[in-house]
Amino acid sequence: MKQGKVKFHEIVNHLLANVASVNEKITPNNPLDVNLQEAWNIFEEKFPYYEEFAHWFNGKDQKLSDKLKDAGNKAYKEKKFDDARRMYRLSIQVAGAPYTANASRQFISTVLSNMSATYYEEEDWDNCVKCIRGCRDFCKDLKPSIEKKLQGRENRINSTDTNFDDFEEGAPGDFRPTGLSKEEADLELNFDFVSNDDLPNVTYKAEIAKDAKYGGGRLMRATEDIEPGELIIVEQPVASCLVPNQYPFRCYHCAKKLIAPFPCRQCRGVAYCSEKCEKTSWYDEGHSIECAHHASIIQSGGCHLVFRTLYRGIKKNPEFFKKNGGKDLPKVNKRPDVLASDYISQHYSHAQNPDTDVDFEIVKGYMFFGIAFVKMLVQGGILDPEEHDLFKVSQVFLKHAFQNQANAVCLQESTYNNNRTIQEYTPFATGFFPSVALMNHSCYPNTSFVFNGTKAHVIATSHISAGEQIFNNYGMLFTMSDKRERSEDLLERYHFVCECDCCKYDWPIMSKLKGTRYLKCPACFKTSTHGLLKSVKESCTHCKHQIDVQNCLQGLGQVMLKKGLAAETLKAGDLKNAFKQAISAVKQAHIYVGLPDYEILDFREIFLSIAEQYIQKYVF
Repeated sequence: MKQGKVKFHEIVNHLLANVASVNEKITPNNPLDVNLQEAWNIFEEKFPYYEEFAHWFNGKDQKLSDKLKDAGNKAYKEKKFDDARRMYRLSIQVAGAPYTANASRQFISTVLSNMSATYYEEEDWDNCVKCIRGCRDFCKDLKPSIEKKLQGRENRINSTDTNFDDFEEGAPGDFRPTGLSKEEADLELNFDFVSNDDLPNVTYKAEIAKDAKYGGGRLMRATEDIEPGELIIVEQPVASCLVPNQYPFRCYHCAKKLIAPFPCRQCRGVAYCSEKCEKTSWYDEGHSIECAHHASIIQSGGCHLVFRTLYRGIKKNPEFFKKNGGKDLPKVNKRPDVLASDYISQHYSHAQNPDTDVDFEIVKGYMFFGIAFVKMLVQGGILDPEEHDLFKVSQVFLKHAFQNQANAVCLQESTYNNNRTIQEYTPFATGFFPSVALMNHSCYPNTSFVFNGTKAHVIATSHISAGEQIFNNYGMLFTMSDKRERSEDLLERYHFVCECDCCKYDWPIMSKLKGTRYLKCPACFKTSTHGLLKSVKESCTHCKHQIDVQNCLQGLGQVMLKKGLAAETLKAGDLKNAFKQAISAVKQAHIYVGLPDYEILDFREIFLSIAEQYIQKYVF
């Protein structure tokens, strides 16, 4: 391979594929640090004359930006508004000197004004207003002709009563099939999040405990009863990165949807929702370093999140990475008691064991990409070989890479069908959330996620009793996949055998449970381990108490009515009342039946659909 400026992912790929000494000197029998030192030796032996890696990104081009703007105007005149917005967005991202030249600010503000016009024509008032605000935020000195157009659109929107869809439910003339009982009507939907002292991102109703089953690892459990719909965790990530196919549609910093895009100051590959996000990404998250090598970073796979985490650690704790006994990070028994969304919490988070849990070819890739990223930080002036311990930095990179294998969270967005229930989930980012990582796996968890950009909101999806463990799901739900498939997936990816109730009792998939009742005993409040056998009396499989079957079935009939009402109220758009009905239905269902009863399973997606949309509208 030729010497000189080469893209860093090409270097790594060449070393892994074509250099014999990699396989000769780096072997599974060596300790990790020995292999890492050998990787450094090989890297510097094969490429000893590098001064810098080759840049690989598309820069600004004002002539191209002008052409894209013209193409957008043409599409607008033809009423092809989606095409117009796509051209306008590209024009903004390509425009030259966006934050330094007043002429560029004027140009981009004009394009944003044109984008607002496309939404206006479609009567999408919310997004039209967002573009108008973005236009004014980007350029404080708008041309009078542009300001006049923006003001005209605002005036016409404000003068049209039917333009607004955020009216209060229950307003005069607003007929909706609520069917609320007095109990449901009185239910307060309170989302004032109160955390505890040791877990600032977790509700005061939860705590960390040791998991005796798995060698004393940590788990999260309830200290008080938690009701369905309650917030359990509200957490910003230590670090996050967008999935590459989402670059055109979401802010590169906060991951919120892009309506009025603001460009990166240097590359044309990413965009932001505000100038503040652009500055934060550039100065605090490392985009000033990664920008010139962005295409290479995409080729590194999961290493992008690892790099961002490492960069935050270097910025927040610089002494830790220096030579001559760099200052240790504060710790208590290797893990902090107070767990927050900071680098220290992530540094001591769980990681997979590279000797037993990670394929060795992946380990080798992490080592060489880690060295490349360290050299990139040297090239960018963040690390100084005379001052910083580069080998130690690469060790920490590997640590975060193995954490990525174990604890990275996939951020997803729900899309809804015509009934406003969840149709599918679309991944848009990955991130590290130290508090979320405390939740163990269940094949049918008692929580779910709602994301506001990169901010995670974890809600209870069922009643969680004091002392009960709070679960997340790492892979497949038992409702869709059988035990064998789930077990193989968990062993391959996370290297443990699941012992949740779904696996312990080998519950059938949801389609095979329809019509089968799993009654809950009113004496011991445990659920029968088998389906209903008799129609009048049933003995509890735990305490032998005689369960009144007819009473349970009558109560369940009321639950089914509430489920139907909640679904109809959701379809009508009355989120507040739908959420109250849904919470009431879930609570009442758990009085009479327990998992894996079909009525509980069948309502989960509707409950999540209601909860997500309510939180997105009223909490965010």
